Amino acid sequence: MPPSAEPPLADRRLKDLRLLIVDDQPNALNLIRDLLTNIGLRWVVTAANGGDAIRIIEARGASLDAVLCDWTMPELNGLETLRRVRKMNPDLPFVMVTGSTDPSSVLAAKDMGVSGYLKKPFSREDLRKKLVAIARVKAFRADSGASDDELPSAPGPE
Repeated sequence: MPPSAEPPLADRRLKDLRLLIVDDQPNALNLIRDLLTNIGLRWVVTAANGGDAIRIIEARGASLDAVLCDWTMPELNGLETLRRVRKMNPDLPFVMVTGSTDPSSVLAAKDMGVSGYLKKPFSREDLRKKLVAIARVKAFRADSGASDDELPSAPGPE
């Protein structure tokens, strides 16, 4: 792209997303954070477990645009984290990161309002597509002033 060319709208929207990544594995947190930086995100917060994620959302909830949360964690797993997040903020996009897609677990998460899934291992492009969908919903909300009932949904389960 020539230096004076404007990046595509989707890329400009991605830069402004504010994400919380939740994973109990430090290597996974670092890998996802590196992927997000490579995609162009400038604002990423990490939590090492569901309890830390809840505390961050309580403190910064209004400033977050989405949560990427590992499913399998000790103490407070991804499903329980989702349940608690939904009580605080039913509209915050919440993407579950998982190595398994057990149908009963997927249905439980769907019933609790999960916004989407990323199945491990996922590619940079898989992650980017989820984030573009979240950025579009964020932009639509900001531009339209529509009520939540009128909004398109964030990326759905796959």
